[in-house]
Amino acid sequence: MLPFVWLAIASLIAVYAFNYYRCFTRNLAAARRSGLPYVVAPVYSFNRFWLVTHRLWLPLLEKLPKSWTNPWLQFLDPEWTWSKRHEPFKIIGSDIFIVCSPGRNSVFVADPEATVQITTRRNDFPKPIEIYGSVDLFGKNVVSTEGSIWRHHRKVTSPPFTEKNNHLVWQESLHQAQGLVDSFLDKDSEKDIAAATMRLSLHVISFAGFGRRLLWPHEELKENGKVGVVPEGHTMTYKDALSTLLHNIIAVMLLPRWFLANSPIKQNKIAYESFIEWGKYMREMYQDKKAEVKAGEKGEGMDLMGALVSGAGIKANQDPEKADAQLLTDSEILGNAFVFILAGHETTANTLHFAMLYLAMNWSTQEMLQKDIDSIFGDRTIDQWDYEQDMPKLFGGMCGAVMNEELRLIPPVVGIPKCTL
Repeated sequence: MLPFVWLAIASLIAVYAFNYYRCFTRNLAAARRSGLPYVVAPVYSFNRFWLVTHRLWLPLLEKLPKSWTNPWLQFLDPEWTWSKRHEPFKIIGSDIFIVCSPGRNSVFVADPEATVQITTRRNDFPKPIEIYGSVDLFGKNVVSTEGSIWRHHRKVTSPPFTEKNNHLVWQESLHQAQGLVDSFLDKDSEKDIAAATMRLSLHVISFAGFGRRLLWPHEELKENGKVGVVPEGHTMTYKDALSTLLHNIIAVMLLPRWFLANSPIKQNKIAYESFIEWGKYMREMYQDKKAEVKAGEKGEGMDLMGALVSGAGIKANQDPEKADAQLLTDSEILGNAFVFILAGHETTANTLHFAMLYLAMNWSTQEMLQKDIDSIFGDRTIDQWDYEQDMPKLFGGMCGAVMNEELRLIPPVVGIPKCTL
């Protein structure tokens, strides 16, 4: 029996090695035919296994002699476009080059004109949906689809982003910002800017996305007498489920569910629990919104979930027997609702976080910003601040300049994956 097991293992290794060599020679031939500069790397850096484990292997590979690993080692870091920026392009001597690996060839482009062509010609350069499939945590969505299916999702999901919803975001941002300032006035607590901006972003998105207002710890303690009440049928609070899921989103997207659920690592089990719990909360909110829309009721503002339900063709006082088919399935509505939260949470939080840090390091800019804000709002109280009147002035003044400069220095997106047929 034992010799048979070893034979089976040896056979699997041989098959893998043969396939590895076959794919590598095919990709190398394609790189040579292209006429573009290319670098040969032993691993495709966006391979799912490599994405999960690269932090283990890279320190070991860095101990090898540089004559063995130069120049390919730097391209095994999936985040090299941020850490190295334009330096590799300078060394290679071209704003476009290929990294050839057994998994697939990757073409990296730093030429602005070529980038515009690649990102705007959707039919010629579609999204590699096999990469975006990892965001299908709760259903297909506008990010993970392409072609006619993407156009269908976009048609249904675009209407929620209206001036009406912008008003909602404006009002909730002002409300939550006051909660942030009040929490900072507590002299007994430690001030963590990164955690505070993450919470601020989460609170605004929760209200704009699902109509659920979240409280800051001092507000929750004042209103409920305690912090973190878990509803019946759940093991985590609404806020903890969402914030924990977003904090562990990479593990949830890349690792199989069965592995997370049975992992010996405690953090993986917590990540799995948050995934299950947030799924429950989303389905509960969806059913509530669906019932509201069918009954013709309207809550405070028009939150994203409610807008998606309406956009999917679910109408008030509709006869179930005569109703048309939904434009999006239940899972697609949940998938789109979650992906909007995923796209907007950390990006917004990081922009605010680093803007504050840069302002703290540049007092003259901070003073200019303060003067501009004072000139816009004067002595008006916050409840008198007006979206239509004040937002254009903020965008056109120092606030807009600070945001644009922060986004230039620390962009939330440093690479846009595309593919060719």
